Amino acid sequence: GRAFEMGKVKGNMRVLDLGTGRGEMAVLCSKAGAFVDAVDYSEESLKMAKEFSQKVLGGDFLKRIDFHRVNAKKIDFADNYFDRIFFLEVIEHLYPEEVKEVLAEIYRVLKPGGQLILSTGPNSLIVKPVFFIGTLITGNLIWESRKYHVNEQNFYSLKGALESVGFLPIIKIGHQKNWLYGQINGQNITSP
Repeated sequence: GRAFEMGKVKGNMRVLDLGTGRGEMAVLCSKAGAFVDAVDYSEESLKMAKEFSQKVLGGDFLKRIDFHRVNAKKIDFADNYFDRIFFLEVIEHLYPEEVKEVLAEIYRVLKPGGQLILSTGPNSLIVKPVFFIGTLITGNLIWESRKYHVNEQNFYSLKGALESVGFLPIIKIGHQKNWLYGQINGQNITSP
C-alpha cells in the first residue's frame, strides 16, 4: 500500500516489479492503468503471482501484466525503459557484491526522471546486536531469518549503495514495532 502510494503510478506508465513475489504490486499497478513487467528469479514465485493476478483481475487488466523470469544482475530491457521500478524487500537477500550490480542495472533501465521505490528491513544497526545478544543468552547460532537475510541494510549502507550508481536517494525510515518482537518471540530465546 505505502510503496504503491509513493510511486504515484498513472495510466500507461511502464512499471517494473522486480522480485514480484506474490504479485500484489503488479496487480495494483495494472489496476492503475500501467503496463507492468512482473519479474522474479523464482519460477515458484512467478507461478504464485500469475495465479493471484488471475484470481483478482479481469481480462483487460491481466493483459497489462507480463510475467517472466529475470536475473536482477542482467535486466533484459533497453536503457531508459521504465517510468517506475518497485524493488521491495529484495535487497536484503542479495550478497553485498551483488547489490551494486543490481542497482546499476536498475539505474540503467529507469528513465531519466523515473522513480525507484525500494523497501528493505530490518535495520542492521538494530537487529545485529539483538541477534548477537540472543545468541549469547541461548547459544542458538542459527536464527531463522539469518538463513535468507544475507545483507540487511541501514540508512548509511543503503544511501551509499544507491548514490554509488547515480541515484539521489530520499530514504524514509518506517517503524514497524512488532517485527522485532515477532522475530525474538518466534525464536523463543528464553527457553533452553
